[in-house]
Amino acid sequence: MIEIREISNGKKKDLDWIKSIIGMPFGFLQNIKMGGVGSPRLIYKGGSEILDKANDSFSASNYSNIQLYPKGILLRMSVNTLVYAAPIPFEQLGAMRMNSALNEPNIYDLTIEVQAKGALVFSVKAERMNTCISFLTRADFEGRFSLLR
Repeated sequence: MIEIREISNGKKKDLDWIKSIIGMPFGFLQNIKMGGVGSPRLIYKGGSEILDKANDSFSASNYSNIQLYPKGILLRMSVNTLVYAAPIPFEQLGAMRMNSALNEPNIYDLTIEVQAKGALVFSVKAERMNTCISFLTRADFEGRFSLLR
């Protein structure tokens, strides 16, 4: 199971947990040189019991994004007023696939697999699809991304 924690309060122990898995976030200047380190807004659909329970408890939006770190990615998800995080090192990051969502025009599903731990599924609106593809085809992801039409 993918390890996900609620980090809403930004406590030092939560930040240390993230740093121990995927390193320190890129600095401001490095972020600018790289053209940004975050994905466009995603909408969490499923894959984690913790997030599914939180999602079922509230009828609010559940926005997510992927942030690139030196040694992996941080999946950050907001459900109502709570923030959840899942740091995933590159060596555990599996395939990332995007395809048209069934029965939902202008929506694409993004599935991110984590080796031996499962997968998380997100929705991407059509207007954000090209930005998302540009982010996921960066050299940092080493050809893990595929677009299925």
